[in-house]
Amino acid sequence: MQAIYKNYFVDFTPFKSEPTCATKLGEIPASWSVCKFCDLCDLLNGRAYSQEELLDSGKYRVLRVGNFFTKNSWYYSDMELEDNKYCYPDDLLFCWSASFGLYIWNDVKTIYHYHIWKIDFSKTAPYYREYIFLYLKQELNKLSKEGHGSVMAHLTKSGVENLDIVSPPEEIIKQFHNSIIPFIEHKKLVEKEVQQLTELRESILSKMVS
Repeated sequence: MQAIYKNYFVDFTPFKSEPTCATKLGEIPASWSVCKFCDLCDLLNGRAYSQEELLDSGKYRVLRVGNFFTKNSWYYSDMELEDNKYCYPDDLLFCWSASFGLYIWNDVKTIYHYHIWKIDFSKTAPYYREYIFLYLKQELNKLSKEGHGSVMAHLTKSGVENLDIVSPPEEIIKQFHNSIIPFIEHKKLVEKEVQQLTELRESILSKMVS
């Protein structure tokens, strides 16, 4: 997927015949522009929980950063929150504290923790998701090469919101979305299968020791 992104938005290979213009991000096709990240989408904070509010069982799972990396054990909550405190299938999530990463949520309605941002596309359209996903992965890769301290310094909410980003015409974003969505769907299917196998393994192990 990153190779397709680079072909479109770094090398501009499909648009070589177009005139270009100079910008702070370098030469880009003349019909494109440069804007701030916050002009295209918003970062929504999850909810901060005290330990007493986290339950061993309940109506909703509470997604924490560790659930993406090492912890398959879950806390729960019975709280009914405003809708933007839940993540839904296909939402783009950004872990920004201690461990960093981008994920397209592939599960049921879940509460997401304060150390995770949900990226909201009300300013544009849902088909911007793949463009933003791969743009942010590219930026994280750049920062990680500079060292962990550099990532920590830049990954503030205002720091991300004020990142400069190339803004192609909307029809280009749609074209890119259509070209990459089969890869996204395959990735989601593989992740779902891995999750199911993990849950099956844990269930078998639990029965063996009980």
